[in-house]
Amino acid sequence: KLINAKKLGKDPWGTKNIKYAYDPFDIQQDAISFMTWTQPVPSTVQLPGIDLTALFNILGKSIEDIQEDAERLVHSHIELIDKDGTESWLSSGQHFDNGTTCPYCGQGTSGVTLIRAYRTYFNAAYADLKKQVAVLERGIAVRIGEGIVEAFVSSVKAEQAISRAWSAHIKDPAIMFDSIGATLRLTELREFLLDLVERKQANPTISIGTLEEKAKAENLWNQMIGDMSECNRQISTAKSIIDQFRNSLDKETSTEIQNKLMRIQSAIRRHETPVIDLFSKLTEAKKTSVEATKRKKKAREDLDAAMSAILGKYEASINQLLVKFGAAFQIEKMATNFRGGAARSEYGLRLRGKSVQLEGGTPSFSTVLSEGDKRTLAFAFFVASTLEHPELSSRIVVIDDPMCSLDINRKQHTKTVLKQIRDKAEQLIVLAHDPYFIRDLRDELLTKDGKTNICSLQLRYTTGEYSDLGEYNIDKECESTYFRHHRTLKEFCETGANEKRDVAKAIRPFLEGYLHRRFPGFIPRDLMFGQVVEFIKGAVATDTVAHAKNLISELQEINTYAGQFHHDTNPGYTDEIPVIHAELIGFSRRALRIVHAGVAE
Repeated sequence: KLINAKKLGKDPWGTKNIKYAYDPFDIQQDAISFMTWTQPVPSTVQLPGIDLTALFNILGKSIEDIQEDAERLVHSHIELIDKDGTESWLSSGQHFDNGTTCPYCGQGTSGVTLIRAYRTYFNAAYADLKKQVAVLERGIAVRIGEGIVEAFVSSVKAEQAISRAWSAHIKDPAIMFDSIGATLRLTELREFLLDLVERKQANPTISIGTLEEKAKAENLWNQMIGDMSECNRQISTAKSIIDQFRNSLDKETSTEIQNKLMRIQSAIRRHETPVIDLFSKLTEAKKTSVEATKRKKKAREDLDAAMSAILGKYEASINQLLVKFGAAFQIEKMATNFRGGAARSEYGLRLRGKSVQLEGGTPSFSTVLSEGDKRTLAFAFFVASTLEHPELSSRIVVIDDPMCSLDINRKQHTKTVLKQIRDKAEQLIVLAHDPYFIRDLRDELLTKDGKTNICSLQLRYTTGEYSDLGEYNIDKECESTYFRHHRTLKEFCETGANEKRDVAKAIRPFLEGYLHRRFPGFIPRDLMFGQVVEFIKGAVATDTVAHAKNLISELQEINTYAGQFHHDTNPGYTDEIPVIHAELIGFSRRALRIVHAGVAE
């Protein structure tokens, strides 16, 4: 389509903004030209170097007539003289030595070992040789160390990457280098040279290194350099191929090609359907954004006003609840902020006439309130927000352990606010560990007309260590031992329910509890039933417990019967005594009559 339009001189996009149509092939060629003229080409890697001739020249140096132990003899003589500046004085005296006569005493010096040692020790050529030999080891480590091959390999990899970048236009020339072989040859050469240096350092004045050894070193070095040179030859071949490809392209400058490409691409993209659609969407989005900003501003203003009204109302409700809970503190300065992007409330505390910030400062929220006070405050927040909830009548409210960490004096108002929630909510579920609180709350919620539907459930263990919900008899759970014994006997007499041995065992503690309640404080708490009977029997006429003497005979008979089933009076045989139904029901009724009528049969 583009080619035909170009031939006909028409605008293929149907717009006046474009004056020319371009052949897609021309565009592609322009893009290739631009990329190739700006893209790097590989270059050869610099080869390492070492002067083996200079090295072997130093190894082969020697000094004529040097005595190997000259240094030892001179130092021994200096120590013998033991005067400051001796060595300097001896060194200066060498200028006056004519080689045959001592400048000090005029005697001949030929054949004197110590004099020869002086000449050797203070010889400038000897000192210079020692310095040259001393640095050989470091020079070898620097020039043919392990890092030479590693550095060359790293540079080769970089050039390989540059060469591969041209693979879309030319066949990727092979660039190879045997790094393992080069490392082995370099290591062999380094160890060979270090061995020669070590021998030279041991005897600086002796010539080290034969022509054969030099030839071996040059052969090892040339093999490694040959491998590197071959790699450079491959890099040069790759560069030559790339240069031929580049030279085959147009010679337009990169700036001209880039400008041309940008004009063409911009013209095409600006009038493509997706771009036109995006501009339309951008216009709509800007319009929507302006409207959304207005709505957001209005909503923020409305929210600020609503929050001020709501928070003021909540602050009053929460403080009223805190007063009724008996809290010694109030909340104050309740306000709102939008930190974090959402509306949040903040407040302070007022305790004993002093303001306490929620965060920071001394004292602080974390130090002025006990755990019970903190839970009371949290519960007050929950109650206030729940009672004001606009959809509370259709909501189920679940409260977990409302008495946890609350003082005992707050118990009554807790029941009151729970009743308020129950009256407004669709359903109230209270979870608690205190059965007495549950019982009292149930009684608080019960109405006189009996229409309040209350269900008490408990979690209980089942097979496999699972749990389920079952009916929960609150009254039975909360009843005292005395009431439990009374219920046991009463149910047995009326319906025959309960296990007979349990009934027999309940008679004595039941009557014992009755007597303690009839004469509270007059009968010692530590007396068992039989002892209580004896205590009453021994009372004088003026004693309060003497009013129960009319029951002594009946109590003794009942004690004799019921004592069979208690370990304190019949140890070891209580479970062997048979329980006869007719006998048991008779004594049970006699016990109930004493309690109900206050007289014996």
